[in-house]
Order: sequence, then structure tokens, then C-alpha cells
Amino acid sequence: MTPIAHAAWRPGHCCSALRWGLAALAVGMLAAATLAEAQQSQGNGAPAAGRAGKPQPTAYGGRSGAGSRYPAAPPAEAAPSAAASDVTLRTQVEVAGDVIRLGDLFEGLADNADVAVARAPEPGASVGFEANYLAQLSLRYKIGWRPDSRFERVVVTRRSTAIDQDAIAYALRSAFAREGLSSELDVTFDGSQRTVHVPAGQGSALTVERLAVDRASGRFTATLSVAGTHRIQSSGRVIEMVKVPVLADRLGPEDVIRATNLRWVTLRMDRLQGDIVTDADTLIGMSPRRGLTPGTPLRANDVRPTIVVKKNSVVGMVFKTPYMTLSAQGRALEDGAQGDTIRVINTATQRTVHAQVSGPGQVKIFPTHRLASN
Repeated sequence: MTPIAHAAWRPGHCCSALRWGLAALAVGMLAAATLAEAQQSQGNGAPAAGRAGKPQPTAYGGRSGAGSRYPAAPPAEAAPSAAASDVTLRTQVEVAGDVIRLGDLFEGLADNADVAVARAPEPGASVGFEANYLAQLSLRYKIGWRPDSRFERVVVTRRSTAIDQDAIAYALRSAFAREGLSSELDVTFDGSQRTVHVPAGQGSALTVERLAVDRASGRFTATLSVAGTHRIQSSGRVIEMVKVPVLADRLGPEDVIRATNLRWVTLRMDRLQGDIVTDADTLIGMSPRRGLTPGTPLRANDVRPTIVVKKNSVVGMVFKTPYMTLSAQGRALEDGAQGDTIRVINTATQRTVHAQVSGPGQVKIFPTHRLASN
């Protein structure tokens, strides 16, 4: 074998030639790919989309497609809505319908504002849209908006009409009245009667469709409907209420109760004792036996007739029969109200008799007693 042939088989020369050949091939392939991308960009009027088959970064820095942590954004078919500088993100939004539209989330859109992008929450409820989802919407509809941080979000609330516990109780009272119960009722619900939300503008008229009540215990169950659509199940107890006169001012034993001294309060019937006064006429003209606190229901023994003859006061004594009338002066030995029988001493004879109080400073002697001086 000749020296030249022996040199051609040296390993070092072979590897070096192979490296240079592979490098030249790679440079050629890269140049061809770059030229193809440039031609495609000039033909479509948009930047090259990158190599086929690989997901591309979104406007928020994530990746769409398989394995993405953001919702996949299909290729946009609509034209850009507005310039990025003209579009701003709303933060708090109320909607009335059952869908959320693009214009509910972004303000300043020239196009696509009516495009529905999500289902609205239940009436009275709210839903939040985070920055990544909003960025996907911006990319899909070519809005041009980009979040400044991952904390940007929009909260959408569905407008509603609230049917609260007071409204339900009012409707039930009217139904109880039609059943023959008093309209003055205290309605208590089992547990907590939750507030019901119905779509805004639908109407809030409550109708009692079914009512069952045990008059002995006051227990009831009921089914109500709101504008004929939403139904509410309710149960609890109903108790009759009664109006009671109470003192509006503090009065003492020396005072006389007048109509202007009274006001009315409404109390539960099951909390009233049997001797509580419920008739104002029973109190008018009476006097407290002791100082009474305003606003407290009064018992029958809390009041007494007004004293018109005071102890040790001078009184006129009258003795009257069908045939004659005698009068004298006396001194009361005890207090007396109208109609009370008290002891009176005749100041002329010093004789003690029983007399009936007939008016302020006046008593009349019973026919069994005499005014004689002996």
C-alpha cells in the first residue's frame, strides 16, 4: 500500500471533513427556512406564526392548546374591535339577562360588544373573571387589551329582586286573615327563612298557593309563588297579637290617668297574663296605687279609683230620706274614692258614722245612721 493511500485513511482527517460537511448542511437548511417564512409573511401581511404543530405564546405569556393553563383561544375570525388604548377593563358589572357579553367585560369596544362569552350567574349571585381568561378573550377577538398584572379581574353580578323574610311574613298574614285569624299576627319561621332572588323586572308579587295551619298550636306550612314562577316553601308558627294600653308618662298615686297619658303597644297573646288590662276605658279616671313605669302593661290591681276625699279633710255630710234632708260637717278618717265607704266623724257630736263618698269633699250618710247630736 502506497504512503498516499495510507494517509487518506487517517482518522483525524475523516472526522474533520465530516464536521464541516454537516455544518454547511445545517446553514443551508436554516437559510431556506428563513426565506420561506419571510415569503409567507409578505404574502399574508402578518408575522410568521412559527413552526407548525407547536403551541404559540398568548398575550398573557402562557401557551394555548394542549397542556395550557389558560383556556384555549380559537383563531379569531372577527375584525379588531378597537385600538388597545381605547379599550379598558371594567371591574364591577351588573347584568340583567342570563348571558354575559363581551361589552360587559370591556369598555370602549367598537365591534363585537354584543357577543355572548359566558352564562350569567343565578339572580343575586356574582361570578369573577380572572386575568388569564380575559387575556384569552382579548386575543380571540383581537381587542388588543393586555393585563398589567395577574390580579386584574372583573366581577359580574346578576341583577335581581329580593324577596326577604318580611315580605313573606306580610303575604302570610293576609292569607291567615282570609282563614279567619286576626290580621295582627306574629309570624316566626322554622330556622332561618332565606332571602329569595328572582330576575330583575320579572315582578315580585307573592301569592300563597297552599296554606295549612293548626289553630291550637299555631303551627303552619305554606307554599308561595313569586310572579307565578319561583316557589317558596315555608313553615313556622303564628301567634295572635293584641294591642295593650300602657302609660306614656310616669304617674304617681296622686295623679289621675287621662287618655293623653296612654299609648298603645302590640304584644303576643301567649305572653299576656290574665289580669293585664286591655281596655283603656278601664284605666281612664283611675289613679296608680304606686309609681308606675311607662311602657309596662298594667294589671288590674295596679290602679284604683281616684281619691276624692282625703284623710282628715273636712267633708259635707248629707242625710237624706223621702221626707227630709239633713246636712252637717264632718272630718274624714280615711281616704276615699268615688263610691267608697269611709268612716267620718261628725265634728259637732264627735260621733263616728260610715258614709259613702259621693263626690269631691262630699259624703252621704246611710239611712241606718242618724245625725242627731245625742
